[in-house]
Amino acid sequence: MSRPGRGRNIRRPFGANPSSAFHEETDDIQVHPTLLKNARSSGQLNICGRNLTAVPKCVLNINIEQSPDAGNFTLDGNSERWWDQTDLTKLIMANNCLTTLPDDIRLLHALQVLDVHDNSLERLPDTIGMLLDLQKLELSRNQLTTLPSSIKELTNLTVLRLDTNKMSNIPDEIGDLTNLEDLDLSKNCLVTLPPTLGNLSKLRNINLSTNQLMTVPPEIGKIVQLKVLDLQSNQINMLPSEIGNLRNLDMLYLQKNKLTRLPILENCKSLKELYLSFNLINEISADHLAPLSQISTLDLRDNKLTEVPQEITFLVKLQRLDLTNNSLQSLPNEIGLMENLRNLQLDGNPIRNIRRDIMRRGTVGLMKFLRSRIQDPAADAPASPIMSTRKASAAVEPTATAVAEDVNSIHPHDVCHFKNLTYSNKQSTAILPDDVWEFAVKNRVNTVNLGKNCYTTLPSGMLKLVETLTEIHMGFNKLSSIPPEICKYTNLLYLDIRNNLLKDLPAELSEIVNLREINLSDNRFPVIPSVVYELKRLEILFVNGNKIEEVDVERLQQMPELATLNLQNNNISHIPPELALIPKLTFLQLEGNPFRTPRPAILAKGSSAVIDYLRDRIVK
Repeated sequence: MSRPGRGRNIRRPFGANPSSAFHEETDDIQVHPTLLKNARSSGQLNICGRNLTAVPKCVLNINIEQSPDAGNFTLDGNSERWWDQTDLTKLIMANNCLTTLPDDIRLLHALQVLDVHDNSLERLPDTIGMLLDLQKLELSRNQLTTLPSSIKELTNLTVLRLDTNKMSNIPDEIGDLTNLEDLDLSKNCLVTLPPTLGNLSKLRNINLSTNQLMTVPPEIGKIVQLKVLDLQSNQINMLPSEIGNLRNLDMLYLQKNKLTRLPILENCKSLKELYLSFNLINEISADHLAPLSQISTLDLRDNKLTEVPQEITFLVKLQRLDLTNNSLQSLPNEIGLMENLRNLQLDGNPIRNIRRDIMRRGTVGLMKFLRSRIQDPAADAPASPIMSTRKASAAVEPTATAVAEDVNSIHPHDVCHFKNLTYSNKQSTAILPDDVWEFAVKNRVNTVNLGKNCYTTLPSGMLKLVETLTEIHMGFNKLSSIPPEICKYTNLLYLDIRNNLLKDLPAELSEIVNLREINLSDNRFPVIPSVVYELKRLEILFVNGNKIEEVDVERLQQMPELATLNLQNNNISHIPPELALIPKLTFLQLEGNPFRTPRPAILAKGSSAVIDYLRDRIVK
């Protein structure tokens, strides 16, 4: 039984000439009938990666031509039934060799998604504007130099991707795409932007990176829904003050431009990440910092800053501050009081008031040093409840008597105000009395410093602080092992066990999932302990001064947050270039090893030069 006719939902586009749709296909590139059959049923067709040099006519005519057996009705249900056919709504032709789209693209009037990325398109036909239902247009990695003015007709478009083309200009008509939410124009040749860009009131994400822009139109400040603005790798030397009107902006990328100063981002109170590296900025003032109350990442590396204002401490949510390669000679001590700051990068600055060995201790050690320099009135110091308890005791153990004078050196003020219990540089093996630990528990101490003593194990009294302790300093002792109980310090962020007799670490250390910094230098490790690779939040690792001969670069690459790695003074004879592929590595020390490359002249240039050198040697 045969029944002629078309599917009930098949529409012919206005102005389409039926005679032009039914071309002879003797020279046409064919698409497998099963693909066409499925496309008529699902409304989706994927013909990517087929080396196509032209759009097949059977694809252009899929909404008009009828399958040979579409009118046949069979009981077995295998035939393509005319009433099940639907218009094509999604067409993917990526990774082919197309140099142009034909005018007859208009025949696919119901398209909502058109994806032709990774082709060789040099132009778009004016008829592209007849695809009125189009919502997503993917044109990345082609050879386009401009857009046709008919682009303005695509008012339902929400996503437009044009990155990696040869666009030298954007037509004013782009401002008519008022439903656009995601616009990618990165990696083109744009010198200017049309002011009509400000009409895109629904835009959430705009990527303009890697162009040749020197200015940004002030109208960009009208896009108040914008959350991500990427302007990195351009030639911008000044930003309009209107950019401060982007009250919903979350991320602002401005690195690798020619900025000498910033506008005050007065209303950008939602901004969480601000990237300004590789510019010419010579000043960040209190006025610049005041609106940035929500910021968590501030990247200012490779600029011309000569000072950091004390008001930076107002950024109470700041977690990462990168000041690498500036001209800073000092830092405000108050930075040490920034509770949420987890990563502070200062390499490449001529800082005079902080010793280099302190600079190399990493974020936690550096901030502790800055805190120690803050002068507090002595009158604030309370009477010592430790000594009061000691004097009230009728029976004093001999060991406690022997250390009574040293215990008196524990400053109650530091315990109460800085949450710091310090009993260091005594060359002692004495067990601190219980009342000392109880006083520390009462004041919720988060730092214990027992460095430069003669302890052979972690004091048992320290276990009383497992709920609050974030820093343990046990460097310069005689530890030959770390007990498995170390895993109980679940809130620990910093562990200093340098200058001991350690050869390995317990597997239980991996349970301290928030550990950010560990100092293992000057021990007897033959390799980086295996458990270290399990610490996925570790940012700073010091293993210098050990007996390490090889670097397990593959496992280091799996540490997503590692930013500082010190491998100095080991027995490493070969430095794998892949070391430069550690995702966030910015500080790398390799001196004092018996390798031949990198040469000392390269090592002397600092971490950035070493990392670049290694990256260039990776076989591609």
